[in-house]
Amino acid sequence: MSHPHEVASAGATTVGDRSSAVPTVASTAPESVTTTSAPRRLTGSSAEVAVERAWVASINDFYRASELGSTNLSSLDATLLPGSLELAQETGFISAQVASGVVGPSTWRIGNVRVVSLAGDAAVLTACSYDPGSHFRATGRPAPASLGGGAGLTAYVSHLEDVAGRWLLYATDASEPTSATEAGPCLGF
Repeated sequence: MSHPHEVASAGATTVGDRSSAVPTVASTAPESVTTTSAPRRLTGSSAEVAVERAWVASINDFYRASELGSTNLSSLDATLLPGSLELAQETGFISAQVASGVVGPSTWRIGNVRVVSLAGDAAVLTACSYDPGSHFRATGRPAPASLGGGAGLTAYVSHLEDVAGRWLLYATDASEPTSATEAGPCLGF
C-alpha cells in the first residue's frame, strides 16, 4: 500500500501536500547529506499533525546534533521540555559521544509516525527510525553500542506536552526490534 511521504529537505518538511518551515537537513561536512523519509498516513487532525511534526523535528535535531559531534545543543534543547528526563538523557548521550570522539550517522530514516493518544495538552505517539550507527570521528570505526554504534531499527513510544502552543518532547521509551516483521512501531518499516 502506498502512503503519502514526509520528505525532509533543506529548509522544509513536506507532509503530503502540506509544508512547514522546519529545517531538516544540516551538516558541516560538505560530503555529508542527511535525508530523512517518513512514510505515514495523513488521517489525523491538524493537532495530531502538529504533534507529529514536533516529534519529527526533535528526532531530526537529535540526529543532527549527534552527527555534528557538538555540545552546542540549542536547537535540540528547544524541542525538549525543560527539566525533563528526556532533556537530561539526550544531552547526556550526545555529550558522552563528543567526549569519546564519536559522531552519529550522516543519514537516517524516520517513519511510521502516528499519534496514538491526544488529550488536552498531552500526546503519545509511536514511530520508528533506522540508522547505520555512530562511529569514531578519527577512524570511522563503529562506536560501541552504548554510544550508538551498530546499524539498526529503533522503535519509539514518545510523550509530548503542549507548552504555550508548542509541542515539546518529555519522555521516550525506545527499543531495538530485530526486524521490521515484529509487532510494534517498526512493523513494515
